[in-house]
Amino acid sequence: MSALVAAANGPVDRAFEHSLVYALIQIDDPPQTRGMLLAGRTVPSSARRVGLIALDQMDNGGLSAEDVIPLLSVTDARLKETANWIAAHHSDWADALMAYISSRFREAPSDPELPAQIAKYIQTPQMQSLVTAQIKDRSPARANLLSVIADSNLKTVPKEWPSAIAGQMRDADDNIARAAIRAARAVSRTNRTDSSMREAAYAIATDTRRGDDLRLEALGLLSSDLDDSLFKFAVAHLDSSHPPMQRINAASVLGKVTLSEEQLGQLANRLPEAGPLELTRLLSAFDGHATEDLGLKLVAGLKQSKVLTAVPADALKTRFAKYPESVQKSAAELMTVFNASAADKKKRLDEFEASLPAGDSHRGHLIFNGTKAACAACHAVGYLGGQVGPDLTRIGSIRTQRDLLEAILYPSASFVRSFEPMIVTTKDGEDHSGLVRKETSDSLLLVTEEKILRNDIKEIRPSTVSVMPEGLEQQLTRQEMSDLVAFLKALK
Repeated sequence: MSALVAAANGPVDRAFEHSLVYALIQIDDPPQTRGMLLAGRTVPSSARRVGLIALDQMDNGGLSAEDVIPLLSVTDARLKETANWIAAHHSDWADALMAYISSRFREAPSDPELPAQIAKYIQTPQMQSLVTAQIKDRSPARANLLSVIADSNLKTVPKEWPSAIAGQMRDADDNIARAAIRAARAVSRTNRTDSSMREAAYAIATDTRRGDDLRLEALGLLSSDLDDSLFKFAVAHLDSSHPPMQRINAASVLGKVTLSEEQLGQLANRLPEAGPLELTRLLSAFDGHATEDLGLKLVAGLKQSKVLTAVPADALKTRFAKYPESVQKSAAELMTVFNASAADKKKRLDEFEASLPAGDSHRGHLIFNGTKAACAACHAVGYLGGQVGPDLTRIGSIRTQRDLLEAILYPSASFVRSFEPMIVTTKDGEDHSGLVRKETSDSLLLVTEEKILRNDIKEIRPSTVSVMPEGLEQQLTRQEMSDLVAFLKALK
């Protein structure tokens, strides 16, 4: 036994550590193993970690909350991680853990480690009650607590949460309100909602003193009709002068809420102005009104769109199948855009490349980060940019100009590994497309922040359509395209 303790005192890799733990379990001497914990600072953290795991795995190890909870705040990261992991698997320690975390709230409410600890136990009624109380008491940590709720995978939530969250949505601090909106979105997915959250969302959306970003996020919580003022507010943010995320949020709102036929007619007239990131989202708005008049307006708007190829051809076929024959006949002319052969694509690519003037990488950098191309909304260069698409920091060292042009003109031609799009079909027949951002045992989270419970999933299959839409080159002049490609080529 003493030899094992001595071996554990030195540097150990994971395989050797596992062997030491297994040996201690086989010896099954809890009192001596406990000495590795009780010796405190006289024993290295590596040995305490080995003793902790072994005691937890012994049939009669007798590990208690009093042994583990003091280790939740030690400075050694691996020992702390192990203590947290063990504590999270002991539901019988819930009261002691709540007492510990409550004391941490009193002593250091802004401790950055608190949210991670709370997240580990958020499924317990005791922790949920503690979180509710802290939010209602306007704890300094409430923004972090709301983020924990937003990121939780709970299937059911306490009945007090909707009203508590609604109260934080009305907070004058936009950061608190934004965290509350994210939490409200998560709670809404569990079907635990009430009028208080919808009323709070409406209050934010109509408050002109609030930032446009926040107002659009609040609109996303509404599923009922939009009055004319909110409809005009959302439509105005489809304009290319607005930041990419505002345009996407506005399009998502308009695609989800119930619009009147008059509003849909106005929206159809705005389709030619919609960029590729917005167009697909906007089309969902028309699914519930398959009238001939509206269908013809929809076709007319799409015919004038420069970015029509951003919409998957199958999605258009399915959508227009719901409309009268006269609309389907008119829509058939749209489909010719999607029937280009490989030779046609190569010819277009040749002509496009030959027509590009000399590019300037400095101007291209501005275009990459600007609102027209919106590249930075999805792609990172260095430590700046989005995480939806591949990192482009060194793209110029592995891709030629021709490769870059093809990726922009025909983004669905090939996919970067780990960025393959998926189609998730739910049991009610609805398709959800996108990249899987996070996968757990009971749900999938898409990059669109759309969470789908596994119990609701009928099928998951690869998609042939990239989440990067076609038609981006239509947003830019040839000079701007050349400058953008010059910038990407310079990223070595």
